[in-house]
Amino acid sequence: MRVWEEVNAKQPQLQLKSLEGGLGQGITIGLLGGFRSLVADGLWLQTNHKWEKSDLPATQTLIKMVTVVDPRPTYFWINGSRMIAYDMPMWRIEAFGRFEDVPLSIRDRIIREHSLLAVEYLERALLHHPQSSILHFEIATLYQRKLKDMQKALEYYRLAALQIDAPFYMGGLYGEMLRQSGQPEKAYEWLITLHPSLPRDDIWALSDLVLEKIRELEGRLNVSLEERYEP
Repeated sequence: MRVWEEVNAKQPQLQLKSLEGGLGQGITIGLLGGFRSLVADGLWLQTNHKWEKSDLPATQTLIKMVTVVDPRPTYFWINGSRMIAYDMPMWRIEAFGRFEDVPLSIRDRIIREHSLLAVEYLERALLHHPQSSILHFEIATLYQRKLKDMQKALEYYRLAALQIDAPFYMGGLYGEMLRQSGQPEKAYEWLITLHPSLPRDDIWALSDLVLEKIRELEGRLNVSLEERYEP
């Protein structure tokens, strides 16, 4: 615990939750009117400038400020969440010393903390974009790769695939995630439901690959020839 306290003492405090009150959101947005997009673009340029300098306090403040000013572009939310989850933990760890000198338990704790902040940030994005497949997908990826929570990851991969703007690959990926997580029956059921919706003449729909996965699962599940899926 003492080592963790020393790490925190040398790191900027996380302030992602505190900005809305300080901005006076309603007044600010009202004054900006039709200039919201222009102001947000300017703030994003400042965000990138601070990000290039690994300035954690300024970057995290500007990330939040951009989306308070204009929450409409998913670009801001997606790239802001990636800065929170992937870049900021490294800045905090490296500020303490050489990466390898920081105990693994401390590194994991910092990475988990920022991953949860990124998920929270993206959940706020969903309040503005509830039908965005890419936002659901980003959350799923964080749960899978950073937080090691496959159950949560699967739920968000499923939600991503169900959105009207979801690219074809998301449906196939969800089926593959089900298979890899030891749920072949659910994977098979999902893929045979998905396959008829995939256009055969669109290479990006991956119809043939999905059918291949269906055949593999039929072999694994000992599905009889009479009961096999017929496209």
